[in-house]
Amino acid sequence: MPRDFDESGQAGSGTGPSRTLRGVIACTAIALSVLVHWVGLAWVALRLGVFAPPEDPADDPVEVTMVTPQPPPPSKPLPEEAAKPVPPPRARPAPKPPRKPPEPAAAAPAVPASGSAAAPDPVAAPGEPQPTLPPDAPATTADGTTGDPGDKGSPDVTEPAPAAPPEPAPLLYGRSLGDPPRSGEWPYYFHYGDYTDGGLKVAEVMLQLAYQGDSYRVRLQGEARGFYSLLPKFKGTLVFSSQGSVGPNGLMPQRYSDRRPGRDERWAAVDYEARTVNFSRNQATVPLVDGAQDLMSALWQLAMVVQAMPDKANLGETIEIPVIGSRSVDRVRFVSKGIESLATDVGPVDALHFAPSAEPATEEKLDVWLGVREGMIPVRIRLTGRRGEVFDLLWRR
Repeated sequence: MPRDFDESGQAGSGTGPSRTLRGVIACTAIALSVLVHWVGLAWVALRLGVFAPPEDPADDPVEVTMVTPQPPPPSKPLPEEAAKPVPPPRARPAPKPPRKPPEPAAAAPAVPASGSAAAPDPVAAPGEPQPTLPPDAPATTADGTTGDPGDKGSPDVTEPAPAAPPEPAPLLYGRSLGDPPRSGEWPYYFHYGDYTDGGLKVAEVMLQLAYQGDSYRVRLQGEARGFYSLLPKFKGTLVFSSQGSVGPNGLMPQRYSDRRPGRDERWAAVDYEARTVNFSRNQATVPLVDGAQDLMSALWQLAMVVQAMPDKANLGETIEIPVIGSRSVDRVRFVSKGIESLATDVGPVDALHFAPSAEPATEEKLDVWLGVREGMIPVRIRLTGRRGEVFDLLWRR
């Protein structure tokens, strides 16, 4: 059997109490050491807040600090008495001489609301508000008068009289012609020669009337078809154009142009301010005649006059219209020939015929037929030259 040894190294009895006592003492010592260390660590942890529970805002301690009471801020002064913050010291400008006191009859300058002295202090401390004249008080000049226009020392100010409105143009026909004809476009057969006397149907053309605000434009355009387009006399495009404005007296053409096969374009320009008509042919300039129309605008001017004054449609009645030619303005009297029936490709059409008078001998004579049931549009237009050459246009549907 194994043998126990005592502290001296000698073998001893294995059943003695000394061994048990030593074990108990050793365990107790270890436990006390652990306890002492744990208590020390816990004390340190608590001091450092390692094991502190989560903070609850409701449990936060209230820190009370003793504060010395401060005097309340001064109350905000009225706008009139508000003092500006004192700026840092700076060079003070030379004091201005005191304002010359106004005459006894003049109103006294406004004073501060506190009722202090009215005269400004030229040596007031920086930042102190200076009393000023109210915005509507007139300033006093060197001679003791004010800048008010009513002061005797001020010159009289006279406002310019408003410009008089322009006088309306005189009514050439004794009344306004009203609304112009409706806009649109209408097709025609173009005959070389009178269509009732075997005239050749050489082309198809289109007549257009359009408006933009108070402006108008008339355009007649077409070209020969088939065999006739090969002939030098008809080769090319036929264009008649008129443009201008619309007023109480009807159409007021400003530019007219005429381009036909076999010749250069010719034009006429109307200057209403200078009251002249300028022509491309020979660079001629002639005086303007009131109510003047070109060959295209005259078509619609006749329709407007008849619609405004139906009596002008009676047989023998005349309408005088100055017509702008290629180098002159001629007063032409259009005579009513009454209602005539025109043979067309869709049957007869009743039309009011206006023919030019024999005098004066114009470069071209214009005959117009206005469709009675077609809104007074020109259903037939015939131009006759001095040499007897005839262009005859017949409306087609």
